Amino acid sequence: EKIWRRAFQELKATRGESPVLLTEAPLNPLANREQTVQIMFEEFRVPAVHIALSGVLSLYSTGQRTGLVVECGDGVTQTVPIVDDYVFRHAVNRRDLGGRDLSDHMCRLLREE
Repeated sequence: EKIWRRAFQELKATRGESPVLLTEAPLNPLANREQTVQIMFEEFRVPAVHIALSGVLSLYSTGQRTGLVVECGDGVTQTVPIVDDYVFRHAVNRRDLGGRDLSDHMCRLLREE
């Protein structure tokens, strides 16, 4: 909540006037989404909130509605299959391997040389 509060302050958003678009990971539990929406409506008094999957928005940014999105973060990599805007959640693949792991591996290789 503190981060969101700061974001609203920095954007000089007037309470009750700014709709919010949030992104989430494809395997985010429903309970988390419900809690987020509740906080947005009750604490921040937003008039509207939409939670979209980050992979879907990434795909849209390329002008596509169907594709396989590979999201690689600091500690997690996910593949997200999307067909005609529909995410096949049962086929999402998540691995606890990310950018930090690759950086650490490269550092080890450089030290060995």
